Amino acid sequence: MEIKNSGLNEILDTLSQFKSSIKKLEDQGVDVSALKKELNHISDKIEQYKYECNDEILPKIRKEISTDCLFLRKKIIDSIKSQIDDIIKNEIHKS
Repeated sequence: MEIKNSGLNEILDTLSQFKSSIKKLEDQGVDVSALKKELNHISDKIEQYKYECNDEILPKIRKEISTDCLFLRKKIIDSIKSQIDDIIKNEIHKS
């Protein structure tokens, strides 16, 4: 995904990290369908905005997408915590 205005590069880097985290969770058997849906939603927003990107609306776009990224980050963290809790419970039951 190429953006002419470099103002969103930080967000694109964050999305790349999210994709990696989601892939790791998926590889461990976690249902990540909701996380993928949210990530795709953010990616679609960026795709929509990349042609409209100019200095006047860039701050609004960054704020909106950054907010979406914060919520997605929390959901990923919650998924990781849930997975850790499940692992701990399974280990306790094995003992």
